[in-house]
Amino acid sequence: MSRLKFLNLDDTRKKILLDILGYAVDEEGFVLNKETGNRHRGPFSEETVKLEEAFVLPGSTIVDKTDALTMSDYISRYRDNDE
Repeated sequence: MSRLKFLNLDDTRKKILLDILGYAVDEEGFVLNKETGNRHRGPFSEETVKLEEAFVLPGSTIVDKTDALTMSDYISRYRDNDE
């Protein structure tokens, strides 16, 4: 299994990356889908994502929360697909 590498970005760089990926951030700090204007729901957490807790999965355009449960779910699926 290959190793995952994560980078920590400050909020300014997160906003730039999110903008490139088609997202924006509202005045309350939630990540928005720029096409719909709706608050983005993470595909693993299934919850709205705030900028302060957002991460982009390596090698993808998936944006989700950095809580332990979400990360665990992602790593489990990543490992299963990598074996």
